[in-house]
Amino acid sequence: MKKRRPKDGMTLLEIAEASLHQVRLAPLDVLTPYYVGSLPFVLAFLYFWADMAQGAFAYRHVDTSALAVAASFIWMKCWQAVSCTKMRANLAGSDTGAWRIARIVRLISTQTLIQSTGFFVLPVAFILMVPFGMVYAFYQNATVFGADEDNGVAAIAKRAWTEARRWQKQGLQVIWLFSPLPLMVGAGMILAMVPIAQVVSPDWGQVYVGALITMYCIILVPLSPIGMLVAFNIGILIIALPQLLNSMLGIDLMVTMGGNYYNSTFFAICVGVASLCLDPVMKAAYALRCFHGESLSSGEDLLIALRRVIASKGAHMVLLIAAALAASIALPCPVHAQEAGRSAPIVQPRELDEAIAAELQKAEYIWRMPKEIPEDAFKDNFVTHFIRAVQESIADLFKWLVDFIKWLVEALYGGDRRRGASSGSADAWVNTQRTLWFLVFGALLAALAIIVYRIYKQRKVQPIAAVAAPVLVTPNLEDEDVSADALPEDGWLTLARDLMERGDLRLAMRALFLASLAVLSHRELIRITKAKSNREYLRELQRRSHAAPAVPPIFESSIRAFERVWYGDHEVDRFAFSEFNADQERIRTLAKQQ
Repeated sequence: MKKRRPKDGMTLLEIAEASLHQVRLAPLDVLTPYYVGSLPFVLAFLYFWADMAQGAFAYRHVDTSALAVAASFIWMKCWQAVSCTKMRANLAGSDTGAWRIARIVRLISTQTLIQSTGFFVLPVAFILMVPFGMVYAFYQNATVFGADEDNGVAAIAKRAWTEARRWQKQGLQVIWLFSPLPLMVGAGMILAMVPIAQVVSPDWGQVYVGALITMYCIILVPLSPIGMLVAFNIGILIIALPQLLNSMLGIDLMVTMGGNYYNSTFFAICVGVASLCLDPVMKAAYALRCFHGESLSSGEDLLIALRRVIASKGAHMVLLIAAALAASIALPCPVHAQEAGRSAPIVQPRELDEAIAAELQKAEYIWRMPKEIPEDAFKDNFVTHFIRAVQESIADLFKWLVDFIKWLVEALYGGDRRRGASSGSADAWVNTQRTLWFLVFGALLAALAIIVYRIYKQRKVQPIAAVAAPVLVTPNLEDEDVSADALPEDGWLTLARDLMERGDLRLAMRALFLASLAVLSHRELIRITKAKSNREYLRELQRRSHAAPAVPPIFESSIRAFERVWYGDHEVDRFAFSEFNADQERIRTLAKQQ
């Protein structure tokens, strides 16, 4: 796999996941400023759109309405800058600083001067195509940096342009994935084309509107797949909500009383709400881009990662320190150096050699020694060698048990000999420790004994073989919901014979028909489902019964005979019942031969 270099930035999947994670876990003070600024602009723009498109006296207040939309746009950009600043502060683990009057004034002036030029620069960059990604990223970065404490126009423009030129491929991917710009461009083109269509042909105006909206939706699907998906779901919700209110609560709205809502205003509402859903994720993506881009020179992301590691390791360090203190308390006090010097035994060279040789015979050292076979290794025969090996193994086992017992006794009672005379509190602690050790070993031995006893007891108990017999419940054939899989074939046939003996030929015919369905289902010629009709079973049987082509015609004839009796309330006599029974036997016989 090719290692990603720092100049490449995060992949599309990584930045999409990180952006969604930031929005999903964002606290209330991050998303609240965004929607406080964006909702008034969207509502004002939608009202302006509808008023200019359909208002009879829109020309009288077009200037004041446009000024209100422009003011709401600056209001939106300022609050979006506040939201992005809080988001970057959460990423860096710091605060946003003090919101002084001078800072707020600089925020408003900076956003007004920079963002107002976007209405002229972005269309030119879009026509040229090549610089569009950088230009669009510049205006988004200006929003991200707009509420910083050092938020002068020159400083914001320099930082925004520097980060806009970084990771250009990633910037285009973010625009394609999260930007509502393609939806807005499509909505603007519809707004421009709808009046032209209505002027050219007033009689076919609605047809032109529908055709334009459909055409632009098809064009926008590859340009903004997630945006079109969100807008489509919002449109479905807008269409379905009035119908639900009317059917469940009896509330009549204009659209439920014959109004037409497949128009440009409806499309604008879908686009506006979809923008409110997509734009926070896009702002989070550009905030991440700016944060990681500036961290290449400042190393801020590494400092944040280091602080997180330290914070996560803090609890572990506390536990380690506590464990070390507990171990130091539990272990016996060390002997002073002077006492150790006076009481240290003198080790003889022979004993030291024997100890070294015994240590080298352990498994962890044997593999390091050269492989040498002594000359007297095979002087004994196989039987003698095997008996000696068994004796040595048993002796090693007993030696291990003796060493373990010595170690246990030394651990429990050797402390007093090493410490000499101890105080009363120390004796109390030693006695408590010994009691705990005895309790632990006693509980382990008791549990082991219980497990061995239960295993031994279970081996002596012979399991009793029990055959479970299915309990068949006779279904109510008068119920329309009775399915053919409620009983096997024999159960339906037995029920049919009982009904025939009682003279209820109508229910007996249904039992025979259900028996045939059960056989066909068992042979996988049909699939029993309550929602299927008899005709659907016939079509399914015609598709699957290639090895038994005689079954579908008989089954079709049986359906006609059964439905005349069951749904048509026709009387059934013995002769008709005999023919029906013969047909069912033929169906079952042919199905079993397949």
